[in-house]
Order: sequence, then C-alpha cells, then structure tokens
Amino acid sequence: MSKRVSVTAAVALCQGALIFSLFTSVAHGQAVPLQEANLQLGSNDGNQVGSTIQVQYKVDKKDVNKSWEGYVQFDLSGFPSTLTPAAIEKATVVLYVEAGGSPGAVTLCQLSQSWSSSTITGDTAPSCTGTGAVAYNVSSAQLVNGSFITVDVTSIVQSWYSGASNFGIMLEADPPASGINVQFGSQQMVLNLVLQSQGPVGPQGAIGPAGPAGPQGVAGPVGATGATGATGPVGATGAVGAIGPAGPAGAAGAIGPAGPAGATGPAGATGAAGATGAVGPTGPQGPAGATGATGATGAAGPTGPAGPAGPSGPTGAQGPSGSGGSIPQGSWNPVTLQLNPLGPQTFAAGNTPVGLAFDGTNIWVTNNGDSGPGSGGVTELQANTGTVLNSIPLTTINPNFGIAFDGAHIWINGGTGTPAGPSVVELQASTGAVIGTYPIGGSGAGGVAFDGANIWTANGTTNVVELQASNGYILGTYSLGGTLTNSSGVAFCGGFIWVSGRNAYVAQLQLNGALVGTYPTGGTGMEVACDGAGNLWVTGPEAVSEIQAGTGVLLGKVLLNGVPGSPVSYPTGIASVGGPFMWVADSSSNSVVAVVQGPSPILAGPTYPVGTAPSGVAFDGAYIWVANTGDGTVTKIPLNQPANPTD
Repeated sequence: MSKRVSVTAAVALCQGALIFSLFTSVAHGQAVPLQEANLQLGSNDGNQVGSTIQVQYKVDKKDVNKSWEGYVQFDLSGFPSTLTPAAIEKATVVLYVEAGGSPGAVTLCQLSQSWSSSTITGDTAPSCTGTGAVAYNVSSAQLVNGSFITVDVTSIVQSWYSGASNFGIMLEADPPASGINVQFGSQQMVLNLVLQSQGPVGPQGAIGPAGPAGPQGVAGPVGATGATGATGPVGATGAVGAIGPAGPAGAAGAIGPAGPAGATGPAGATGAAGATGAVGPTGPQGPAGATGATGATGAAGPTGPAGPAGPSGPTGAQGPSGSGGSIPQGSWNPVTLQLNPLGPQTFAAGNTPVGLAFDGTNIWVTNNGDSGPGSGGVTELQANTGTVLNSIPLTTINPNFGIAFDGAHIWINGGTGTPAGPSVVELQASTGAVIGTYPIGGSGAGGVAFDGANIWTANGTTNVVELQASNGYILGTYSLGGTLTNSSGVAFCGGFIWVSGRNAYVAQLQLNGALVGTYPTGGTGMEVACDGAGNLWVTGPEAVSEIQAGTGVLLGKVLLNGVPGSPVSYPTGIASVGGPFMWVADSSSNSVVAVVQGPSPILAGPTYPVGTAPSGVAFDGAYIWVANTGDGTVTKIPLNQPANPTD
C-alpha cells in the first residue's frame, strides 16, 4: 500500500484549462468541462444547454423514450501525460442540483463514441459503454434549497488512462415516469482526482551560497516637523507712511419709506364722450335652466279589438348536419355598429408593436425589434389612460404576436434568430422583471395560450409544446398529426387546446396532449380566438372561418375581400368582445371590422380606420385595443354595440 503525504498539491484553473503542479509526492487535481450538451432523446432538435442541464425521465404514449439527458466531456490536458491508472487513487464528479423539481435516480455512465456540442441531436446522441456506470439518488431534501452531489467515477477515469478514449460521461434519467426531473448547474461541474504517492520525500538539500547584495532601497519618509522656536524681541516702531488715496464711494442706501398721502385735489371737468368701441366676442353659454314640471298625463285611448290568431304551421323536419366541404360566403349585416361619442384614441407603444394581452388592469404590447435579439421588447400601458408604465427590453428573444397572461405572469413567444432558438420568456406582471427564458425547439414563432394551469405554445412545426406555468419545465411536445404543418395560433376553447397551421388546418387536443383530430379551415390558418359560444375562429388571407368546438365542423367562412364596399383583404389578429361579435384587424386596409357569430357568420360592417398595418387585437372589458405594427402605436376604441344583431 502506498504512503500518502499530508501536503496537498497546488491546483489552479485558467480559462477552462488545468494548471497542475506538484510540491510533494501526492496531488489533488481538478478538471473542468471541455464541452456540454442537453438533449431530448428521439428528437432531431439540437443542443439545448444553457445555465442548467435538465435530466428528466419521460416516455410517450407508445412507450418511446423521450427523456432529457446531459452529456459532459472533461478537459484532461492539464494532467501529466505519464499518468497511469495505478496512480489514480480516487476520481469524483461534483454536481450542483438546483432547487425545485422531483427526486429520483440518475445513472452516470461512460460514453462510447465521440460527439460535438454544435452538431449533436436527440437522434444522434452516443450510447454508454458497460464500464463503471454509477447510479445515485437525488433526494427531496437536496431539492429544497439546492445541493452539491459527489459521485465516485474512479473506474471510468482509470479506464481512460488504460487505453479507452475520453468521450465523456452521460447523466441518464432512470425510470419510473413519475421519478427524476431536476436541473444541474452547467457552470458548477468539476472532475476531482486524488493521485497516489510516488515514493517518500527526499532529504533536504544543502543550503546554497548567499546571493549578491540587492540594490539600495528607496529613501525613507521625511521626519516629523521640529518644535517651534522661542519668540524674538519686538522691533522698533517704523515711520508713519503717507496718506493713501481716497477709497471708492459706498453703495447707495436703501430707499426710505413713503411719506403720508397728500389731500385730494378738486375734481376736474368731465371730458368729451369717446367713440363707441367694437363689439366684444360672445361670452360662454350660460348653464341650462332647471327642468320644468312634468305635464299631466293624457287620458288613455280606447283599446282596439284583438285580431284573430292564425293557425300554427307544422314543424319542419330537422335538416342534416352541414359538412366541412360547403363554405357559405359572408354578406353585409344591415345592423351597423356605432362608435362611442368619445371616439378612438391613439398612444405610442414602442418599436413595431405586434401582439396584445390584458392583465385585468393594464395592456401589454410585444415589440418586434426587426434586428434580432436585444432590439425588441414588451411595453406595458395603463388601460384607462394609455400612459406607458414600463418598457422592457428582451435580450434573449425577438418577440412576435404570441403573448398570454396566466393570472400572475406574462408569457411571450420568440422565434428563430435567438441564441437558444425558438423560446418563450416569462415576466412578473406586477414588476416587469424577467423570470426566465425557456427553449421550446422548432423552427419559428407562434401563439401562446393559458389553459388555467399550464402554458401552451406553437413553434412553427407539426408540434405544440406544453410548459409548467410554475417553473417553465417542458411537460410535453405533442404531435399535431401528419396533416397540419407550420403551427401558428394557439387557443384554449371549449375545454380543448386548438392549434392552427399555415396550411389551412386546425388541430384539436385534449389537455393531456392526446390528438382528437385535425380539420380543414377553408383556407385560413394564422391566428385563433374563442367566442362566447365556445366556437373557434381562424384568420387567414382574405377571410375568417368559424369552427364548431365540439365537432370541428366548419360552420362558415366570411370572405372579407370582394364584398361590395369592404376594403378588407388580409385579416391578422382577432378577439371576442364577450357578445356576439368577433373583431378582426386587417393589415392591408389599416382598419378593423366586426363579424357576427352564428350558424352562418356574417359581416357587421362597415370598417373602422386605425393605424398603419394593424396586427394584434385585445378586449379589456370596455375597449377594443389594436396594435399598429407599421407606425409604433396602439389604437383604443370605445364601442356601443347593438343589443340583438341578426344574420
């Protein structure tokens, strides 16, 4: 057995590499990661590593492994090249587990092939060898405030110095599905080595000869000031000098108080009358007089005779249910909505406003910066005055139209061109503070919806993503079937999640992610909204469609382009105002228009002008808000709606 020496070797880290020096025959070494990756198995999405590495065991409904795993390769270049397995007494990996998550088992194992953090995906991730795998448990107590965990990997590291290649290690989540779901800090991972003694310490060498004399030191500081000497004798009085010139005159004194008023003189003669002046402007109108007394009620006229009741007609047979293939076109409604006498108001709302959300008190506006991450943000306005309360830059995403409020937080979707790819950002609604950025994979931006418990968002693919509202963990990435592509709008409607695709289909999902079905929309597929009857509305080029929430049947499509008198041709944002009307923004005609709900939806025109290139629409309980992307404003419209619109 080798003898250990109590003096510890000096170890230092510099720019992620190891500086390793030995002062005695025993050493403690430390290495940091050379590269890291965080992947979801069975997915072609790339590396999702950030400040943390998520490890979660998960299988889909077909028992396919969809777990989140971590991959780490340590930099061993700082250790001696002559190091042998026998010299390695112990090797440990130190991990930091963040607070929160679910306890369970994790296996740390040796990877079998090379990989690159820039190209690795969930489909190409390497597997583990059978050498030295170590299983350990993360307890509930360790997840309360976060804890450091030490794992013995001596056999794995010894194999690297026995001829095996250092391809790194994997942090593998172990079953069951209700088990492990934790976050490890990616910046706190280190590999520690304790090396065996290489023999006893040799005797102390002889004292070397004295070195040459050093250069002369710098001058010392100035000494303290000496005591004051005794006062000398008084000298003789000198001769009186000549009289100097007169000094300048002093400033004038303050004015004295006024004297008493003299006696009033006699009145002068009356002057001739002047010419009549011009007529002055008319004064303001006086207040209205009191209302006169109500006159006496006139005598009631005689009641006319009642006409005979006509016979009741027979009840007609119920017609067959309509199919999605027949699409009735819209027409103008004879009922015209009336603008409130106050009229619409326009307020500045940041750079390129796109999406809108109401948090019960204030309006939130996403600002698409056009120049990538850091150029966009979100603006908060006071709903009753339009005053800007907060302008918050978002450095990790480029916001689009997707925005939602979950009762305490604001969630915003950002598309491609961001450091982590398509992601959602969570903000504290009461302060505007950014809580976190959560990558969602995919290839583009999309809508955001809250189902009362969790957040759902589209990512421009054939999938939709569900996140836990309390911490942003991904609860599931669900397929929308093979028919719908380029997922865009998201809405919680009639107890289901609805997702629109840019290829003119909508998908209906249960809250557990199970696909109910996909249905044609008749040509629309951009943004979606739910009406008071539980039905779904979808905007798209030149039209809006109404989908029956319970069945997916296309109730009708209102073609907005080509209707006489209607300039609307490219509907974008849509919102319900709680009554029978849906309000739609048109980006090409700079206007909004109302559509009446019903078995056969129709227009309630005419259109109302707003700002340039309107996009998002929201309702705050009393006013319609419209985001004007082209001129950096929002329009606030107070409305008086007819009580009983008809088809």
